[in-house]
Amino acid sequence: MIGRCLTAVYNQKVAYPIEVIIVDSGSNDKTLEIAANFPVKTISLEQERFSYGRSLNLGCEAAEGKYIVLLSAHAIPQHSSWIENLIENFDNPKIAGVFGKQIPFEDCNPLSKRQILAHWNDKRKDLIAKYGFTVSGAVILKDVWQKTKFNEELIASEDYDWAARIKAQGYITVYEPRAIIYHSHNEDFQQTYNRYFREIYTTLLINGEKLNLNLLTLGAYHFFCDIVYIIRNKHNPIWIAKSAANNVLLFLAAGRAILKRLLKAS
Repeated sequence: MIGRCLTAVYNQKVAYPIEVIIVDSGSNDKTLEIAANFPVKTISLEQERFSYGRSLNLGCEAAEGKYIVLLSAHAIPQHSSWIENLIENFDNPKIAGVFGKQIPFEDCNPLSKRQILAHWNDKRKDLIAKYGFTVSGAVILKDVWQKTKFNEELIASEDYDWAARIKAQGYITVYEPRAIIYHSHNEDFQQTYNRYFREIYTTLLINGEKLNLNLLTLGAYHFFCDIVYIIRNKHNPIWIAKSAANNVLLFLAAGRAILKRLLKAS
């Protein structure tokens, strides 16, 4: 994915120079070998010290520009105006970050595809209310980051946490639906469980003792939507069973996250 990602980045049509920084946390595949074919700067982070927030802070610290574009290494900008579409939004001094729209890859599984297509629409206010901010494909101002950096202790949702803290300072974030990236995951059950746990646990940490979601209602809603989507699009019925299994994983992950939070608090 890194080759496709960097190719899309260097195909961007911008009227100013760009620098590309890769933060690598001990990859043992061909990531660095492929990246070496591009004029990038690589920063190494020991795997045992990795956190999403720490890797973001390292890259932001090394960046020299006014605008810091953040992009997951497995996310691919859809078109050559992606960066320009993001940066065009900085017409208000209170804007600290702009994030773009996400669409699934062609090989995305039906469950993830349905959720992505349902959530990432073209309604700017709706998306800001739902997500607040995401660094999978976004741009922030370096001078704002220098005052408010990403939390390096969180195991997930460091972007949501950052957005909440800068908003408390009077800044705002903007959703730009024209800035589109391909970004989806075909997770197995273990990966799905781990993601649920990370996200629920960090939500508890960020929001204090309050968990702002009704898991039973949320699980039932997504299960119903999955059934309708699978039948309507004539997917293999096995995906209905997988959707049910994902809901079980959601409850198990939530129980573990709540227990861990209670133990931490005590």
